[in-house]
Amino acid sequence: PGSVVVSEADLMALVPSTDDLAEVRLRAEWFVADYFTVDPDLSDPVAVRDALADSRLRLPHDLDQPASSYVDFARSGSVDQIDAQTHSVEVVMRRVVRSDAGVTRLAAERVIVLIGFDSEGTVVLDVPGLARIPRGLTQDAAGEGRLVADHIDAAGMTWPMAWHVDR
Repeated sequence: PGSVVVSEADLMALVPSTDDLAEVRLRAEWFVADYFTVDPDLSDPVAVRDALADSRLRLPHDLDQPASSYVDFARSGSVDQIDAQTHSVEVVMRRVVRSDAGVTRLAAERVIVLIGFDSEGTVVLDVPGLARIPRGLTQDAAGEGRLVADHIDAAGMTWPMAWHVDR
């Protein structure tokens, strides 16, 4: 079989710098904190929408929610490079929810955020998805794709989410 010669420049294009990875992590943490904070007085849905590559995506802030949600903490974990411009970031967060029943601190949750690069820096490529794909969602015929569904949490709040399969 023939061999393929790859230039050093091509190889380096696939290796993100430490600064790039730091920016990817920070963008993912910030986005999760703002996406999952839903309160009429404290939320900034405009900033959440502006962070997305596709501003037409549905946000939890657009929905009639039965409670308010506040992110207590959000920390990035693993970062997987999908291609030269795209990273999948696992973020662990814990939320506090306020409803008519009172205030509840929810268990920690893991979500996945896809972060890309554009001419201005980092950009969020899709709404977050839970780290585990829920039962009932299946791959498309090719065994890959984007699955979209609303996730309803323990507090009854609805979160538009996307799962990327075999990326």
